[in-house]
Amino acid sequence: MSRPVAKPAPHDDDVERAFLGGLAHFPERLDDAGPALMPEHFYRPVHQVLFGAERDLITEGVPGPLDHFLLLDRCRRHDPTFPEDLLVSVLDEGIAPHRQHADIIMGHAAGRQVLALAGEAQHAIAQGDDAYQVAARTAKGLDEVGTQANRAPEALTV
Repeated sequence: MSRPVAKPAPHDDDVERAFLGGLAHFPERLDDAGPALMPEHFYRPVHQVLFGAERDLITEGVPGPLDHFLLLDRCRRHDPTFPEDLLVSVLDEGIAPHRQHADIIMGHAAGRQVLALAGEAQHAIAQGDDAYQVAARTAKGLDEVGTQANRAPEALTV
């Protein structure tokens, strides 16, 4: 019997990169496109750092478009090894960010949360934990993911 091939966690690098590049060019769109979006919604740690830097600069009132060197400096405050070539390519690929981009990013993040909960439950059962307690913890976690999903569309209404 063959083992199933592990699939990558749900994410879409192209959407994340387009959103991040677009946000640098159109920072005024943050409130319309992604007010509920958080750095942890992004799959790649470098995307998390970049979004955090963009969001911080925008909320500090830095006028757009956001400068390459200013973004790089802010990113490197969080991660001294942040790759400049990634920033350059993301800025080149950017399109105006839309609410649908944020919805896709947050949807993938919810999928990763559900998979993590399932993995934790599987591990706990394999370790001999009480199945009812594991089910209760998992249900609570799923409720939290569902609550986030129910809040997101209201927060993202343009």
